[in-house]
Amino acid sequence: MTDDAIPLDETVRLLNTHLQRILNSQPNSRVDRIAEMVERLFGVEMCLAVINDRAEAQRSELHLKATQELSSSSFITSSTELFVFDATERINGSERHPARVGDMDIQFAAGCPLHTTEGRIAGHLCLLDDKPREFAESDKRMLSDFASLVSDELVAAGQVFVDELTGIANRRGFLQVANHLLPLCDRNDLHVDVLFFDLDDFKSVNDEFGHEAGDDALKAFAKVLIKSFRNSDVVARLGGDEFAVMMVGNQILADRALARMQELAAIAAETIVTEIRWSVGRVSYDASIHDGIAGVMADADERMYRQKAKNQ
Repeated sequence: MTDDAIPLDETVRLLNTHLQRILNSQPNSRVDRIAEMVERLFGVEMCLAVINDRAEAQRSELHLKATQELSSSSFITSSTELFVFDATERINGSERHPARVGDMDIQFAAGCPLHTTEGRIAGHLCLLDDKPREFAESDKRMLSDFASLVSDELVAAGQVFVDELTGIANRRGFLQVANHLLPLCDRNDLHVDVLFFDLDDFKSVNDEFGHEAGDDALKAFAKVLIKSFRNSDVVARLGGDEFAVMMVGNQILADRALARMQELAAIAAETIVTEIRWSVGRVSYDASIHDGIAGVMADADERMYRQKAKNQ
């Protein structure tokens, strides 16, 4: 992020987006069950959770195909509020709504936006039917309630991979990304650096100033990492005072980021009760030596402790 650093919350959002894309291949069974329940409750042909950059509905090939078609349709992407459509609108000249989705001739559709915790639209919960039907105000409220339930499920799914204190990826999120990216980088002969950080004398900060001061130091260090590395780099808190970064690209990029960290840490120290110091182990991934991310992390951990011994 260097000179054109972006705000912390935006960086976290980008990271979460990256994590969600990796989850594309993993059906969210809870969201799928909600969609199936809504489908039966309203008695429509289909209920689809159309998530931006994802295809949630996977109960059948038909549901999946319909979701994929709707995800790129202006019918969905331009809708910022709950909408209801029936075939008479098309007869009266509206071209905004699709005539068909998959093999279904759309005679009725309704949808409600799904929202992130920041208020952004993450997708829509949609009803589709091949028969016209009435949709009362009570139906709209019910659809809105179910959309809120799906939104909560999506937020919860994202939080599984995010560290609650710092807002960056946690160990599970880091490993999820790493296990996805390392084979890809290996196949395309891309250089990967993994950096393992451990804060120096962190226990003494907790002992002398209290756990709140320790939490402040952890949050400050997370911000230093985020602002020092690029948006495409994976920054994570592994637990306690341990952090990791995985970055793809020329080694000089890691050199620059580490230098930038020193500058930002000095600035951050002015806002907390103690300076931020750390030890770091840096390893370049080599498929012939390392057994996946576990092997790289073990190597980086060992190098970090060697540096920590020198720092003491």
